[in-house]
Amino acid sequence: MGSMAQKRFSAFSLVAIMLFSSWSMAMNLPDIGEFESDNNDAASAGARAVTTWSGNVWLNSSYSIAITDELIVSPCTQIWMDSGTRIFVDGRLTIEGTIACPAKLQSQGTGDHWGIRFNSSSYGRGSVIDNLTINNAIYGITVFSSNPLLNNVTVNDADEVGIDLFNGASPRINDLIIDEGGQDFIAPPTYWRYGIGMSVGNYSTPIVNRVTMNTLVTSGINFWLNAGGLFNNITISNVTGGINAISVGVWIMDSRPLFQDLHVEKCDNGIYVRHNDDSITTRAVLRNVTIEDSMYRGLKVDKLDGTNYTNYQAAVISDLTITGTGGPGAKTQGLAQAALEVNASGIWLDGATITDNDAVGIRLYFVDWNTEAYNVTIERSGKAGGNAHAAGLTVRSSYFAPKFNGLSINDSEGVGIWSWGGGALQGNNWNLSGNTDEGLYIDSATVWADSVELHDNGRSGVRIENGRNIELSHVNSSGNGDSASSPDGGAGYVFIESNDVESQSGDVHCYSCTSLSDNWGGVWAKDSVDLSLDNFEIRDPDNDVPAIVVNNAGLTSSQQGGWVDMTNIVTWTNGSSNAIKLENSAAQINGLEMFGAHSGLYWNADHNLVLSSNLSNAKLSGSGNCVDLSDHSYLMGTNVSLTADCTGTVTISDSQINWSGLNDITGNHVLILDENSDMRLHRPVNVDISLATLPGSATIGVAWDYGIWVVNQLGKGIPSAEVEVNFDQLNQGYNYDSEYIGYNFFPNYLGQVWTSTGSGPHTTVTLDCEYDNTTNSTSFTLNQDWIIYCRLDLANQAPFLIWSTPEDGDQYASGSIVEFNASETWDLDNDEIFYNWTSSIDGDLFMACSQSSSNMGNKSILVANENTSNAGCLSDGMHDITLEVCDEQGSCASETREIELTNLPPIVSVETTPQIGANGILRIAWTQDVHINASSTYDPEGDELQTTIEASGCFSGSGWWNNPALFNGNEMEWNVSFSEAVTSECNLAITFSDGVNPSVIWTLEVELENELPNATFQIIRTGNTSEDVVTLDGSSTIDPEGDTITVQWIITEKDQNGILKERLLHNGTGNESLIWTGNLFKGAHTISLYVGDVTAENAGLWNEYSQLIIVENSPPRSIISSPLDDQVTDSSTLLTFTASGSGDWDSWCETYPNVSGVVWHCSPTNPTGGSDFPQVKWESNISGVISENLLNWTGRLEAGNHTITFSQDDGNSEVTFATINLNVAPSAPVLGLFSPTDGDLFTSDEEINWDASGSIDYDGDNFTMTVLDEDGNILLENVDSRFIYNFRLPSGQHTLTAILSDETGMNSSTDFTFQVYESGPYAGMLSPENGRDYPPSTSLTLSANASVDWDNDISSYEWYIVNNTLLEEIEDCNMWCHINLAPGDYHIALLVTDTQGGSDWAHANISLLDSAPVINDSSLWISNQKLIDGQLEEVTIKVEILDGDGTLQNVKGTITHGIQFWEFTMNDNGEGRDEISGDGIWTGMVEIEPDGVGRPFLKIIAIDEISIGQDEAKVDSITADFVVDPADEGFGAVMIVGSVGSLILLVFAINFLVSWRRKRKEAFDEIESWTSFGDLSSKGVEQVSIVEQEIETTEKIETDLVQIEEPQVANLPSMPDLDEVGKDLPDLE
Repeated sequence: MGSMAQKRFSAFSLVAIMLFSSWSMAMNLPDIGEFESDNNDAASAGARAVTTWSGNVWLNSSYSIAITDELIVSPCTQIWMDSGTRIFVDGRLTIEGTIACPAKLQSQGTGDHWGIRFNSSSYGRGSVIDNLTINNAIYGITVFSSNPLLNNVTVNDADEVGIDLFNGASPRINDLIIDEGGQDFIAPPTYWRYGIGMSVGNYSTPIVNRVTMNTLVTSGINFWLNAGGLFNNITISNVTGGINAISVGVWIMDSRPLFQDLHVEKCDNGIYVRHNDDSITTRAVLRNVTIEDSMYRGLKVDKLDGTNYTNYQAAVISDLTITGTGGPGAKTQGLAQAALEVNASGIWLDGATITDNDAVGIRLYFVDWNTEAYNVTIERSGKAGGNAHAAGLTVRSSYFAPKFNGLSINDSEGVGIWSWGGGALQGNNWNLSGNTDEGLYIDSATVWADSVELHDNGRSGVRIENGRNIELSHVNSSGNGDSASSPDGGAGYVFIESNDVESQSGDVHCYSCTSLSDNWGGVWAKDSVDLSLDNFEIRDPDNDVPAIVVNNAGLTSSQQGGWVDMTNIVTWTNGSSNAIKLENSAAQINGLEMFGAHSGLYWNADHNLVLSSNLSNAKLSGSGNCVDLSDHSYLMGTNVSLTADCTGTVTISDSQINWSGLNDITGNHVLILDENSDMRLHRPVNVDISLATLPGSATIGVAWDYGIWVVNQLGKGIPSAEVEVNFDQLNQGYNYDSEYIGYNFFPNYLGQVWTSTGSGPHTTVTLDCEYDNTTNSTSFTLNQDWIIYCRLDLANQAPFLIWSTPEDGDQYASGSIVEFNASETWDLDNDEIFYNWTSSIDGDLFMACSQSSSNMGNKSILVANENTSNAGCLSDGMHDITLEVCDEQGSCASETREIELTNLPPIVSVETTPQIGANGILRIAWTQDVHINASSTYDPEGDELQTTIEASGCFSGSGWWNNPALFNGNEMEWNVSFSEAVTSECNLAITFSDGVNPSVIWTLEVELENELPNATFQIIRTGNTSEDVVTLDGSSTIDPEGDTITVQWIITEKDQNGILKERLLHNGTGNESLIWTGNLFKGAHTISLYVGDVTAENAGLWNEYSQLIIVENSPPRSIISSPLDDQVTDSSTLLTFTASGSGDWDSWCETYPNVSGVVWHCSPTNPTGGSDFPQVKWESNISGVISENLLNWTGRLEAGNHTITFSQDDGNSEVTFATINLNVAPSAPVLGLFSPTDGDLFTSDEEINWDASGSIDYDGDNFTMTVLDEDGNILLENVDSRFIYNFRLPSGQHTLTAILSDETGMNSSTDFTFQVYESGPYAGMLSPENGRDYPPSTSLTLSANASVDWDNDISSYEWYIVNNTLLEEIEDCNMWCHINLAPGDYHIALLVTDTQGGSDWAHANISLLDSAPVINDSSLWISNQKLIDGQLEEVTIKVEILDGDGTLQNVKGTITHGIQFWEFTMNDNGEGRDEISGDGIWTGMVEIEPDGVGRPFLKIIAIDEISIGQDEAKVDSITADFVVDPADEGFGAVMIVGSVGSLILLVFAINFLVSWRRKRKEAFDEIESWTSFGDLSSKGVEQVSIVEQEIETTEKIETDLVQIEEPQVANLPSMPDLDEVGKDLPDLE
């Protein structure tokens, strides 16, 4: 049996030993360098010209592909990259993964790698990646200025960026998957650029088709610094959790990408378009975009500097869908800000559906008219209780109104549109229905909207507060206000302080508006002026409220006040309320009709300002108070009718009214005025004033019109007659001069006044007229309209001279014709009129000029210098011309005017072709000729004119513009050209001289506009099929000014759905771009050449020329490039069948396999009309069809002479063929060894799994397999290769030979080389058994006989007991030994070490059970149990205690006598009274001096040692009693009799004690049954608590017994007798 000695190690030391053992074994392997591969071809450290990787490739450092080299990665290749390593591509990278077996780039596990980086030198070198999966990279693929083709790439768990594009990178990317980016950070980084799917920056422009991105942090796609590209069919989801940046599906900043079919879901934010740098244009084009379940925003377009908005459209969006923003599908519900937000920027939006968002549908802030939206639907959006953010659309601080045409907003959480705080808006065709609050809410903002439908909104259809400059037209409101409790929240149209100061601008205007069945009336206005309701119709308001209510009582400050304008108002109401109710309001009402049941018009005009009102063209009706007018300082009006439906009263109080044309249809309406009212009725119709109620000072005045003619005795009206008009009452007299015709009209003069006493007298009007001292007078009664004549019999009057030409001060050319015309002169007396024209120079002009035929007649018209007959009759000079007119009575009138005849300068009239603009500037193309025509220019005197022409400011050198010698000097027309001008602004001047007057200079400002190039081209073809080259030659296109030409070749053709679409063929600058050479797809095409130039003024302008071209289908081309014709091979050879050079030009090259070194005859671009897919077939004359639909494939042929035919059929042309001949011989069997593989590494303890089940004989012969080692030893002999065999090899290098032999005698032999390294030992612990419980006192056998080392070099066996962090070595124990251990739980460890330092551990966890001590009750011996009161006694106590595990350490005894207590220790070590050590007899001694008689109680407790792994000790106990007798032994009968009662009690107590001890023994028996590994909790009792309770209960009962004992009791049984009854514990339950 081995012994143990203590050796202490820390737990760290143990781990270190284990790691060192493994490391030591690994260090014995040979160093295979930084780069490892299963393929020998890839084992070099740097790439050769062409390097191929396959199998497992290990990169321990970065790898570079030189600019002249190519790396080919085969399907299924796994590239294992060390931490921080990267593949740098300067040359060509070709990854040939397949969908079934992709290539993989993954981490070795020590840290993330850096993926692949394409440097700029790789541009154009044809790098292609097919079916690559990248796992656990920091960056997946990075591209600098290069253009690789990436197909079917998957990037999993990239920390920073999945695809990273820089510096003009332009890759084509198809079928990209990016999953889980930025998820590995335990704590978020301090930088923001991580967790990004694709970053596109710095002028990069990729073409990307079909992308899926999921679970990213910062962004799915991130654009920055002038990036762009075309992105089709993109899906991005779960971008969330960014700390240092906004998490967003797509981030576009200072870039111009185009997206088609974009789907973003479950991101913090869907799309951000942000403009930062004003030197860069941001323009995101988004088509067919769906954004779902964003947490904060669906789409936001903004400017980083929000105070400097972008005044153009930073995003052009069509077919947009946003749904679920902030809703239950979002990451966190209830945090959304907006579904679509535009902030300090602009967008074009055409077609949008925004639904089910827990945020405002569209939020606009600081935008302008550059934001335009068409056909937008917003449904079930808005944040409940969010005021403006509960709306479908909200706009603020946008003073130049954005436009929304075709807007539908339904079922919003708040209002439909909330326009506030300067949030202007304009548009048409709005439908705002079913919203929780108002349909349209305007607060301190301007809105212009036409064709608006407002239906079934919870509150008002329209609510306008503090509105100004609001134009609403063609608005229909119905069913609104169901959730409101009063008109101020539920009328169809609500206006509150919509202007509170009257002005000439800023009206709130609603034109052609209607209200139908709105819950709380049509219009409710409060404190609003400059409010215009024009052509307003209101039908059937609910809740018996007026159709229109206006209350301006709140306008109280000094400047507040004004009118409400109502024009053409029609109402239909059915209730008892007023139809129209105006409180404290001034108004201008023109056109009013009220239908249905109502209480008419109520109008109180007690307004803050003293303003007149107007009521015109009104048809009044209603019951009760049909008309109730009060507090009108002055109410005017015309054409007011009291209809037959006006069944109530007409009440007027505290008002002054002046109505013209009041018409009482029935003639029986009663006008009721209070004493403070007056009424003026001008020309009333059918009004019975006698029915009126006129209390106190109330009056009704009736006014009429009259006209006054002042005429002479011939009935002719007398001009300027003096007239005086006087009234006998009611009106103020006046004076006037009659009009030229003698007639004047005077309206609305009071003819009668009615008072409380009845009608007053009619007014008498007296008029006096006077002319030329002749007077007359007349009078009339003003009881109707009158025409009055005042006749004056005048003496003969001079004619009234009316002279039309010439005007005083007119100037004429020398000798020119002058017409003197006074033909409108007339005579009041109808006398004949005589005319006399005289000149201060020429005298009587009629006599001088009478030769003219025009001067016949009455001389009222005189023409001077008309022709040669009277030429010169009016001389040159300054004339005073006097005209005297006289009638036949000699009464005359005269007038003198001054005119001049003098030599005048030329009268210039110039026209140009092209014409001069309205602003007086001639704008022409730079090279356009100008025709100047001055032929209409003349000299008034007919003098010959001399002309010069010049131009300045735009020419240099000499030319027509500064050389008069080039002209004759009398030209009146010129053709000039500005093509030689050097600047664009010219001043043209033409001088006209008559030789007398100063020259007249006609000037013209000329602006030369840069011309666009002409557009023309011809089509040159080598044939008519799609594979024939087409040249579009536009070289004859020139720019007139020689500017650099910008070119776009556009082709219009049908797509595969038959829809015409445009496609860009080429764009560029310079003449070289005018020629395009290439291929066109089959079909009909319209080729358009668009040309412009680089000048700023022509930016965006093009000239265009188009031609039609028909392209025919190209037949397939069939070529067999491999195998070679007449090639000899055998049946086992795997042949590559390749049709390189074959194809169909009508098929897209992307549909062809990507095979290294193979060229296909195909279209490099996808044909617009759809790609052809020719049917491909390979056939053998022996084997039949050997392959279909494959252009490149591998396979074997059976033995024989084959003719191979390759054919293609595109369905549009004849089938094409190619043939070759192959001679195929029989072959030996071919080994197909799946494992092991050549070069595999093994250790000597590994079984080599020999699997050659892939072996085959291609001729179908039976064969066997034999395997030999390098010494010729047979490992396998003539076995069936279909089965798997296992064997081991000793360490060292081995070359195994596999020989396959078929039944025809053909053999094949294949060698494989393996390296077998020495292996470490295997520690095998035969004993003890792990997890076993061993009985107490078991002698353990430690056996390492199960250990093995296949190199047979085990050097040592070491055994340890592991105690927490300590190792205790068991000494003197090698392969096996025996040890004894105390009871407890043990962790036994075995360390086996070999001579190479290799080691291995084995472990076993065991338990040695312990036994509780057992006291032999019958062995208790007490030297003296009879004690004497007060006498000191030495008592020896012995007892036998059995302890099977020998762990008993503590035996104690106690004696209790009343309050006395003795304690002693017992031993079994042969000391003191103990006789024999270790014999199990435990001995103790105690001295007792009892005080008083009684029965002292003895208890002995044996306590076992706490075992290893145990929590509590094992115990057993025994009890006994002493008897203390009194010092005096005598008793009396009296004492016996007196103790009978006590005796009865004592017997009862003894019986109880017997029962109690029996239960106690049962409990101790149960305790003894517990083992050291027992589960105390399963018994429902804690061991310690039982022991403590037992002790406590025992002491209590003994104390009680002492208290009831009497020392005189005789004849009691002894305590040993009681002890034999049993030792029960009390029932612990």
